Amino acid sequence: MTLKDAQNGFIIREATKMFLESSIDKVTISAIAKRVGVGEATLYRWYNTKQALVMECAMYLEKDVYGRFQVPAEGGTGYERLQRFYESYLEIYVKDPSFYSFLFQLDNMLPEMPKDEMQPYESGIDAFWDLYNGAYKAGLEDGTVRDIGDEKLFYLTTTHAILNLCKKLTCQGNLISQDNSTDKAGEVKCLIDIIMYSLRA
Repeated sequence: MTLKDAQNGFIIREATKMFLESSIDKVTISAIAKRVGVGEATLYRWYNTKQALVMECAMYLEKDVYGRFQVPAEGGTGYERLQRFYESYLEIYVKDPSFYSFLFQLDNMLPEMPKDEMQPYESGIDAFWDLYNGAYKAGLEDGTVRDIGDEKLFYLTTTHAILNLCKKLTCQGNLISQDNSTDKAGEVKCLIDIIMYSLRA
């Protein structure tokens, strides 16, 4: 690892912390430069735009979260692996809800991003499908998971549902009085239970 690589890694880690502690909109390049001890012009030379820096942070978080989702690849029945896969969303919601706040803000920024800058991030998302698909196929083989037909459609529908619920509960969880009537983590768990019921052989 070169000195520049080490410095770049440090900048990404610190910028990510700042985005999680505050928000993408509120954190400025100037504030990041001050925190990491480099000039603002240096950051712009390395990342061109704030959006480019945010995408680097998104990929850094993506790798961190993927590490938590790798657990389902280790042993257990296919059904148990799928359950651990889905429960990873709940674990992150309970322990690191700021991650979902970051995703909520990132979603609002993505329509303005050039497609080529988004490609590495999208490729990282595909790795989660590989984990899921491996567990699903193992479940079919060991008889613990039923054939749901179009598993890619099921995967996309259920993961989008959980992600959007977690983002809503994190960022918009108290809009109306009914929002305070339930245990929010319980809502996420309830959705996971419904999904797992649908998968059980």
